[in-house]
Parts: sequence; structure tokens; C-alpha cells
Amino acid sequence: MTFTKTEFENIKEKHGKYASWAVWNYSKNKIKEKSVDCINENLNILNSRYVFVGLNISNEIGTWGNFRGGKHDRKLKYAFNDSSLKGSYMTDLFKNIINPKSNDFYKFIKDKTDVIEENVLGFVQEMNDLKVSTETCFIVLGTEESITGKLFKEYFQRHFTNTSIIYHRHYSSRGFDKDWVESIWETLNIKNLDFNKVLENYK
Repeated sequence: MTFTKTEFENIKEKHGKYASWAVWNYSKNKIKEKSVDCINENLNILNSRYVFVGLNISNEIGTWGNFRGGKHDRKLKYAFNDSSLKGSYMTDLFKNIINPKSNDFYKFIKDKTDVIEENVLGFVQEMNDLKVSTETCFIVLGTEESITGKLFKEYFQRHFTNTSIIYHRHYSSRGFDKDWVESIWETLNIKNLDFNKVLENYK
């Protein structure tokens, strides 16, 4: 489930304004962390074997700008940039609806069935463009009881009945970086990584 240059450009044009890939520069610098040059430099490892799913964007972003440079995005970088999940696709369930607070977002969206359906259909098309298959695993960035988890189960999951789905608490949850990173490593059965050694890669 890798992509040709043409397929990548198609995904970029259609979905780049709200998605990204699990590839980051090796730096603690916020500007470098936001950079998307590393995506273009790693086309050969981009894939849809794993798809990370969030709820919605919290602020305006550029192409491939999601999941990088935000307050807690470094945890994703530490968790996946040195693991077998590097290069995975990352996106949100709901597009172009900016709200940094999930509870407020849910109040806004819960009764708007037309908006929900529009986003479900858009997500299904996005996954088709990514060549998602029975070998794909969705990693929902939220527990099953979270707003993201509940909305995914109620509206989106029915379209992917033969696809593996894993839920894990959101990376913005309270706690030290090390705790969240090691917890998702355990959830995803990622072994042989040491958090302190990973940190040494980011100067």
C-alpha cells in the first residue's frame, strides 16, 4: 500500500489540506518540526498500512500541516518517527471545521446529520484514494468512550467492517511525554525502542 509519484500528488491535491504523514525532521525546533520537506524526501516509505485518525483540526494549517508543530504533536514524533509505523497516513474524521475543544465540537456537530454524512462520505473516498484494504489498521486517537471514538463507531466504522481498528487515548491527554509514548508502543506492540534513546535523536 505504497504510492507512485502520481498517486501521491493526487492525494496531496485532494487531501493535503487536512492530512499528513508520520514523518518528522529530527529536531526539537518548532519551525523544523512543522516543516513538510521531510515528507517529500521520504515518498518511498509513505503508506496506508496504518492510518491514524483524529477528530478535527484545531487551527488553520498548510498542506500536510496537520499533526506537526502543535502543542502536543511532539509525542507523535517521538512515538512513530523511529518505529515501523514511520510513513503512516494521518487524518481527521471531520474536515475544515476548526475547533480546538472536542466538547464544543461535539455540541456543534451532533445534530447536523447532513454535515456528518458529508464527512463520512468524504472520509470513505479519502480511504479509497489511499488504497485502504483489509490489511489496513485504523488507529483512532481517542479511547472508545471519547468523542472521537464514539463518532467513529457510530458513523464511520460500518464502512470498514473488514479493517482492524485500535483505540488509544489522545496524545493531548495529561501526563509526561514518556508515559504516552510508551503506552502507545505497548498498545501497538512496538518493541525494542527506548524513549530516552529516541529523545537523543532530537537535538
